[in-house]
Amino acid sequence: MKLRTLIAASLFAVSSMGQLALAAETATDTAVTQESSAVSQQVININTATEDELTKIKGVGEKKSKAIIAYRKEIGQFKNVDQLLEVAGIGQSILDNNKDLLAVK
Repeated sequence: MKLRTLIAASLFAVSSMGQLALAAETATDTAVTQESSAVSQQVININTATEDELTKIKGVGEKKSKAIIAYRKEIGQFKNVDQLLEVAGIGQSILDNNKDLLAVK
């Protein structure tokens, strides 16, 4: 009987340690995800952003980021974020999906 109790207690302890390890791993994964989300949510100043920074805008790749920079060189600084609609390839959906992440300063 004592042996069974010892075995049962050992199995319970091993099981509990596994659950604790899983909980710690989940907490770490959540923290990393939140940190990554915060980094990807940084506001992009469309008047100073580089090509690489502009490609972080959802729906904007290399071609559209170059178009934004070319347009910016041609007209000067953007007066407002809505002015991005004047750039070839930038439509209302791209603007709507990113408006909270874009700024002019």
